[in-house]
Amino acid sequence: MPDQLRRQALGVYGDPNCSTPAMDRLARNGVRFAAACSTYPVCVPFRYTLMTGLSGHRRQIPAIHFRLPAEETTIADEFNRAGYETIYVGKWHLYGGKGDEPVPRPHQGRWSRWTGFELSNEPYKTVFYADDDPAPKRMEGHQTDWIFSVARRELENRRHPDRPFCMFISPEAPHDVKPGSAYLARDPFNRPDKFQYQASGEFMERWRGRELKLPPNFYDKDSAGREFFIESLRGYYAMVEQLDARIGEFLDWLAAGGLARNTTVVLFSDHGDMVGSHELTHKSRPWEESVGIPLIVADPSCPNRGGAVVRDPVCTEDIYPTLMGLCGIRSDRGDLVGRDLGPLLRDQVGAMDRHGVALEFVHEPRKIFKDKTGCWRAFRSRHWKYVTSLAGPGMLKPRGLYNMDDDPFEMHNLIADQSLWQVRDEHHQWLLSALADDPLLNPASKAV
Repeated sequence: MPDQLRRQALGVYGDPNCSTPAMDRLARNGVRFAAACSTYPVCVPFRYTLMTGLSGHRRQIPAIHFRLPAEETTIADEFNRAGYETIYVGKWHLYGGKGDEPVPRPHQGRWSRWTGFELSNEPYKTVFYADDDPAPKRMEGHQTDWIFSVARRELENRRHPDRPFCMFISPEAPHDVKPGSAYLARDPFNRPDKFQYQASGEFMERWRGRELKLPPNFYDKDSAGREFFIESLRGYYAMVEQLDARIGEFLDWLAAGGLARNTTVVLFSDHGDMVGSHELTHKSRPWEESVGIPLIVADPSCPNRGGAVVRDPVCTEDIYPTLMGLCGIRSDRGDLVGRDLGPLLRDQVGAMDRHGVALEFVHEPRKIFKDKTGCWRAFRSRHWKYVTSLAGPGMLKPRGLYNMDDDPFEMHNLIADQSLWQVRDEHHQWLLSALADDPLLNPASKAV
């Protein structure tokens, strides 16, 4: 689960610049979802939904500074009950988002092994903790390299090698580096007054001054601003290629040790990154660069499905039941809203029995973003994306309608096209139905 890896950055998803042979190989050996979406495209709410299976609006989860309640049922609880050894490695970001402080054992989601950190955004200066040991430890080298080395070590030294395992690997790359980081001096595009992207030196050097084929919606204003975004995109690609190299090494290690024969590998990210598209940075927007995530499932029990592509939109809520379904685990919970995508993966059904998926941005507590990021709700169907802004309790204002087949970069807003008002109204009703339990849209629905 990389952090801030947009779907469009992978070669297998059509990126013309970045080389991602390992992730592309995973797609050739598995099933690739062409329209996977981060329902609430920010780190904290995505991770909340991933761990609990519940939608962010149900608990009114803010974009940041949220602490996962210790009593909340998590996906680790489900796998623990099924006899799995559960292992978590990397970024957590579910304990309030305060950086270097330890995450107490009760707030680690009950993973049987937990080696990680709340958040860092400084790849050469990351402090981590292990299980219930409050003593901080400093990572060696670049964070991405370290995380995959720890993942291998955890599997080599499993406490219960006779039991199956469920491991989450959560590198922070390709998330941008904290502004003002002293470690930006390692960056050949050193701009300490701006956000940056920081791979290790080898990968940054590969991207120094490289020509890029830019998407049509890329920043096209003043030359200084455009060059800044181009430099940022180079650094972003450098981080993606370093990530891909480590994933490739990890997949080779699984194969060499015989684990690949009965281990399902799932690749997804928490959200994307605008990196200059639509003149924007970061995430939290309804644009594809922000909500569009890779989702690839390589299941060795389905060798005939290698290279298959699923075009139905799927969302964050689907991941929890799908991971369980892949392992034959049934949950007795009645509050899960996502779908097990197993029938699609195994080609048992041709399409999902739903119109699409709802997307959202519920609440941004940081004052710096107050004027830049509004609350919104959207609906992604097979062919369209419909976007609304939250104008008040129970009030959604139509804001955008995009034909995702003809306009994948969302450059032509068709919301005012009267010939498409039936499409707009249909998607509006689908959105309201999908968000019937959203307290801000339905006063009768209580946040629980």
